[in-house]
Amino acid sequence: MINMRVLLLVLGLLGPANASALNSANNQHSQELGLDVDVLAINDEVKTLLDTYIKPVHGQVERVEALHMLLFHDDFLGIDYDSAYTKTAQETYDSRLGNCLSLANLFVAAARYLDLPAKFQSVTVPRRWERSGQFYIVPGHVNVHIKTRSKKILVELLATYYDTPQRKLHTEIISDEQALADYFSNLGVEALERQEYSNAVAYLEKSTRIYPKDSVAWSNLGVAYKLANNFSAAEQAYIRALSIHKNNTSAINNIYALYTQMGEEKKAEKYKKIVERNNRRNPYHYAKLAQSKIESKDYIAAIKQLEKAIRLNPNEASFYHSMAIAYYHLQDYELLVESIEKAKSAAKTQQSAQRYQAKLEAILTSL
Repeated sequence: MINMRVLLLVLGLLGPANASALNSANNQHSQELGLDVDVLAINDEVKTLLDTYIKPVHGQVERVEALHMLLFHDDFLGIDYDSAYTKTAQETYDSRLGNCLSLANLFVAAARYLDLPAKFQSVTVPRRWERSGQFYIVPGHVNVHIKTRSKKILVELLATYYDTPQRKLHTEIISDEQALADYFSNLGVEALERQEYSNAVAYLEKSTRIYPKDSVAWSNLGVAYKLANNFSAAEQAYIRALSIHKNNTSAINNIYALYTQMGEEKKAEKYKKIVERNNRRNPYHYAKLAQSKIESKDYIAAIKQLEKAIRLNPNEASFYHSMAIAYYHLQDYELLVESIEKAKSAAKTQQSAQRYQAKLEAILTSL
């Protein structure tokens, strides 16, 4: 998968708060966390490489193609996709890895050094939940847009979307400020996953200061406040998120969960029916229930929940994988193999399909 403008969206647990409600990042903390970093800065080594291999290329379109080849082709730098961390342009070059926003940071920085008018572009891709510890995350995607003198170029950074016609995905050019806000928002969610809650608050507050119109960032900030035990700030952040986008499913779920935990029944009641209605239409809700049933060793009940999920979305590989786990514990190896085969068929990337194939081969060998 590629990363998008909204790379990480925390769902169903908590929500963001007003940036002024909890000021946890003093100047020293800001320096330690790199809150003043220039994400598009590149060093002399990178510039020399671009001067040597790309500047001699004539024509804007040809330069874009040559730059993409230099950065990402296996015969050259071979910089690869890695969903784990969000990085600056220079960090992405140094590590030869980065998520979609990281890759976009490097491409935009390099392109602009070469006088190519590169801009960040958000891409709306099919919505899906991914389990990450105590969170459910909805990844997003970002790529790069370049308008040359002769044509508009969509610069894709992830193999998953190379062959996807642009007309099938909604795209929107975004400002450097929005892209920078997404960078800090991603760092905030990554800090949440590491249970570094004060750091998460600092990153997400920074994100909302840079671009205060992002409902997702406010909702995620609320999550950070909630985990930092600042319920009042979390409430205000969720309210701010919903004032920007009243149908933000994550913010609605999070504020409902917050009020329920706080015993604020009247406030929770306002959102209860919306949450229940959304859950009935959300296949990932049933997958989450199934995961709970698997953890409690009620495998029959897990299968029933997964069947509901699959009826709503038959193209999600993880549902079939969870089904395979349940069948494994029930020692129904025929349906186990069938489920893994379906997971492989539904896999969105070649890497995922290969992982399911390896599981399938291991199972067949053991039978």
